[in-house]
Amino acid sequence: GAAGALFLSLLVLIDEGDEVLIPDPYFPLYVFLVRLCGGNPICIDTYKNGFKLVPEDILNCGSKRVKILIFNNPVNPTGVAYSEAEIKALAQALNKRGLFVVSDEVYNSFIYDFEHVPMIRYVRENIIHIGGFSKTLGIPGWRLGYAISDEETVSYMTTFQQFTYTCPNSVAQKACIKGLEDNNIIEKAIKDDFSFKRDMAYTILSEKFKVVRPQGAFYIYPQAPNNNTDEFISKALEQNVIIVPGKTFSQKNTHFRISYSIDNKKLEEGLKKLVSVV
Repeated sequence: GAAGALFLSLLVLIDEGDEVLIPDPYFPLYVFLVRLCGGNPICIDTYKNGFKLVPEDILNCGSKRVKILIFNNPVNPTGVAYSEAEIKALAQALNKRGLFVVSDEVYNSFIYDFEHVPMIRYVRENIIHIGGFSKTLGIPGWRLGYAISDEETVSYMTTFQQFTYTCPNSVAQKACIKGLEDNNIIEKAIKDDFSFKRDMAYTILSEKFKVVRPQGAFYIYPQAPNNNTDEFISKALEQNVIIVPGKTFSQKNTHFRISYSIDNKKLEEGLKKLVSVV
């Protein structure tokens, strides 16, 4: 899967003591894999910018040991997505500082307000683009992802793969080929459905919560009342609603994550219960 591609990427790129920039909030695997590979994760606080990385973060964070940025677009857990202008500005900063970027874009089919622009369009060297089919085709258990990079980097990743994952299974590959052939039909249906869910989640939650309107993925990341996430989660559990605390994805614990990839009726019921708890 894409997680395997991410692991292979960091095995190849990180030397002992290298610093790796990671926008916070982040997918938890990033920090653990960096440490596993001998690197030092440098978490960048994006709360002040609506959960978005800005060029100044890339240019100013970390020490001379900074080597890599792990970039996620759209973002798990916040649901924010980057426009083409924002991608271009970030790419210019990456090129100026000479950093390698590992760009995790597994939610690329889930952008609702504008077209997805891959980072590799503007960073032609020093990049590993990671994608997958779990989200796009709805097959998370099949574990089929991919990585795109220069020939030398891919050859090193292939060597590591031979001694870890061996190879992806043939059944999943055949199915994904068919999925790619019908991709336009599938993608439109997904966007229409999840755009509706996104609007529902934002409309209901914004009545009582401070929340950034998601632009992609299928997550929303509201701020907990009085920034007391653990207390609020306990109250939500009493209403049989399960949410994930911000400390799972961040150095802070002021917010919580909701996935809205469920039946619309159940989604609406759960959201209204959260509002009632406040």
